[in-house]
Amino acid sequence: MGLLVMTMVDSFLLLSFAIISIVFGKPLSFLNCAIVTSASASGNAQSSAAWLQSVASNVGKDGSTLGLPSWAGSTKVNCFETKAIWGLCIALCILYTCTCVVLPTLFFKARKVAAGKGAV
Repeated sequence: MGLLVMTMVDSFLLLSFAIISIVFGKPLSFLNCAIVTSASASGNAQSSAAWLQSVASNVGKDGSTLGLPSWAGSTKVNCFETKAIWGLCIALCILYTCTCVVLPTLFFKARKVAAGKGAV
C-alpha cells in the first residue's frame, strides 16, 4: 500500500514540476544568455539594487507584472542561473516520470510474489 501512496505523491510532484517547466520554459527558451551584457561586479550590484527597488515598488500594485527581462535577463549570471533552474525542473520531471512507472511495477511484482508464497 505504501508504494501506491508514494506513486500518487510522485505523480503530484511530476505534475507540479511539469507545470513550472512549461510555464517558465516558454519565455526562457527565447532568452539568449550569450547576448546579455556582462557587467562588472559594481554593475551587477547596481543592477541587483535596481531590481530589488523595482520589485519593492511594484509589490502590491494591481495589474503590475514583472517581465522576463526584469528578473531573468538583467545580468548574464542571472540568465544562466534561471536557465539552470529550468533545466533542474525538467530533470525532476524525468525523475518523477521514472518513479511513477517503476513504483507500481514493484508493487504488483511484490504482491504477486506474496500471493505465490501464500499458495504453497
